[in-house]
Amino acid sequence: MNYLSPDYILLQQALFGTDNQCKAVLKLIGDLAHQSPPHSSIITRQLLSRIGSMKTNLLLNHQNETIRILFLRALWLSGREDEPLQIFFYQQLGPNNLIESLISGYADVSWRACGVLANMAAYIPEIRSILTTPHVVVRFKALLQQGVTTQDKLCILTIVNLLANISSTEYTTMKKEKDIQNYMNDTLMDHPDTEIQEAANRFFCNLIGKGIVTPDWKRAGYNVTAVAPDLE
Repeated sequence: MNYLSPDYILLQQALFGTDNQCKAVLKLIGDLAHQSPPHSSIITRQLLSRIGSMKTNLLLNHQNETIRILFLRALWLSGREDEPLQIFFYQQLGPNNLIESLISGYADVSWRACGVLANMAAYIPEIRSILTTPHVVVRFKALLQQGVTTQDKLCILTIVNLLANISSTEYTTMKKEKDIQNYMNDTLMDHPDTEIQEAANRFFCNLIGKGIVTPDWKRAGYNVTAVAPDLE
């Protein structure tokens, strides 16, 4: 694919062609996000604009699990620091459809949905309150426990960053989630990986500081309350 001048008609046909054609397009977009994030963002937005919200959600709920994973990966990797694109994703996909992916029985689908939600929650306050409902928080904890058990750093970072982003405004609600707080305090605050430790610290910083970076936390190196996590 010539990412400087892509053939959107061909890409659109491939997305809804055979499963293998669809997988190839989604993998291409996800891979491009590593090499050239701005181009990946442009292509993703143009392509989703062309197919519309209904067909976008067909990909999100595809019966082929690999297609769902590759689609969520492409969304996750595209435009992590692009606020307008995250707002577009929020409007195009709708938070409830992403939550359905989150509570999917497939862990690989679920934590990639967490990645998409973490990016959105870095910029969109409205989505944070939606992600504090009990069944969603229970799923976060289950995924976090699984990530810790399997020592999957990317999974752990994704979920903890998402929780920290939510807590940047929803600190009152998240303060009531003692199970998650206790689990993170017991397993992550002294974690040997400094990135994981810092993400957990940011979660507690938001709870304690009520979404405000206090002078003490600034001295410790925490300058923002919500961020898009680094990937791979």
